[in-house]
Amino acid sequence: MTFYGSAGMHSPGSPIRQEADRIKAKFGDDKLMLLLAPEGDRAKEARFSEALAQTPGITSVMSYANTVSTEIPPEVLPEKVTGNFYADGYARFIVTTNLADEGPETFRMIDRLRAVSEEYYPNDSHLLGEAAVNFDLKHFITEDTIKVLMAGILSIGLVLLINFKNLSIPVILLVIIQGSIWLNMAWPYLTGSPLNYVGYQIVSSLQLGATVDYGILLSQRYLEGRKAKSPKEAAEYALTAATGSILPPASILVIAGYALGFLVRDNGIISEMGFIIGRGAFMSALMVLLVLPLVLAYSDKLIQKTMLRRRKKTV
Repeated sequence: MTFYGSAGMHSPGSPIRQEADRIKAKFGDDKLMLLLAPEGDRAKEARFSEALAQTPGITSVMSYANTVSTEIPPEVLPEKVTGNFYADGYARFIVTTNLADEGPETFRMIDRLRAVSEEYYPNDSHLLGEAAVNFDLKHFITEDTIKVLMAGILSIGLVLLINFKNLSIPVILLVIIQGSIWLNMAWPYLTGSPLNYVGYQIVSSLQLGATVDYGILLSQRYLEGRKAKSPKEAAEYALTAATGSILPPASILVIAGYALGFLVRDNGIISEMGFIIGRGAFMSALMVLLVLPLVLAYSDKLIQKTMLRRRKKTV
């Protein structure tokens, strides 16, 4: 599965993407980035410009050193000339690339540019541009993924623990719902289609929060049935009693998700999120209605032993 960021904002057939393709065909696909480094050493700036220009993926570098000359002091030139290359104590290096805004090759280029900058200006240079922003977003968001996932799971697990007064039911419900999320997110991998990373994070959290209610409802019905029934009978009772309450909201979420996916085709991310939400709601309902009753019945002994409060003797 391939994750992407801003590149999939608009669908291929959308008016905005068509206009962007026409602009690209007429003016090319070069993109500009700005690199800021401390001003002062003109010879160093010239060497730095040459090093930047040798980076794979870079088509040109504009700086005072290679555009005007290191032999001409900036003080003798008008501000409208020097203002393009010097401001607030920093020298500007305008870097042009023909690579995409994101992708493995682009990120390797950003890594290399920053390595060269650190070599000439340690801890005192700044790279600006869409590719650099995408690189930083990928780095920090990926780093925080586990933290966000664990925070969501622990928060919902705590609510389930308080609600059921049981140690095992929250774990069972979270495994079932999280399993449906993983199945949902495995679909792009199996079909070989890309997936927007921010959309992936949003939908994962949304599906976990929106569909855990299905599991809560069925589990409550199972515990009600266990007061007078065997585990198998309680599972059958829970399925019969909860299906009518689970199917309507699940159907609404599925229909709303797919409607969003089909109706907002111009915006790639929103359309994609709609399809993922609809598919996720369907998979969650399927897991809760088909898998959860069996798991509860087979885990009955564990459930009874991990109760945090006394219950009436069950069958």
